[in-house]
Amino acid sequence: MSGVSSANLVALNGDFARVLARWVRSRMDATLFAGASFPWPVSADAFLAMTQEPGRDVRVLLDTEDQPVATGSILITSQECARIGRVLVDPARRGEGFGRSIMQALIEEVSARPHVRLIRLGVYQRNAAARALYESLGFKATQKPGRTAVVDEEKWPSVEMQRAVRADQGTRSSADPRPSLGRP
Repeated sequence: MSGVSSANLVALNGDFARVLARWVRSRMDATLFAGASFPWPVSADAFLAMTQEPGRDVRVLLDTEDQPVATGSILITSQECARIGRVLVDPARRGEGFGRSIMQALIEEVSARPHVRLIRLGVYQRNAAARALYESLGFKATQKPGRTAVVDEEKWPSVEMQRAVRADQGTRSSADPRPSLGRP
């Protein structure tokens, strides 16, 4: 699926939350989705609680039959920076391009916010498919160390990634003291 329309991207509601909760089948799935602090076992209430987090917009991507196929969220972390996270694709629909579609739709939604210049995200190093997707969408690893989760006594380091909202922008925020080298 390419060229997703924002009409396919809707706000999370109770019915969708119940469907999404069924996609997370293990503690490992929960951690890959939302980090080690996400409650396990996962419930629809845990998904709905995300909608109450200040600044977080939780979206659901629907297929052509209006069935949820992916979810993700945008968290505005400052006037110039947004964080995309908690991206999850229906396990039965993986490999159909919905991960790319939800990411493109979320990037498009962030782009509609005129003051936001930078998009950040975190991904566990072990999640090679997600990292490759993010790199293909212009995200680059930063020098900032990511968090490390411990799952079943195994350490999972993460990588922080970022990209400019629009291609003509640099990837640094205006709070960065280094010279901009002529970039806006």
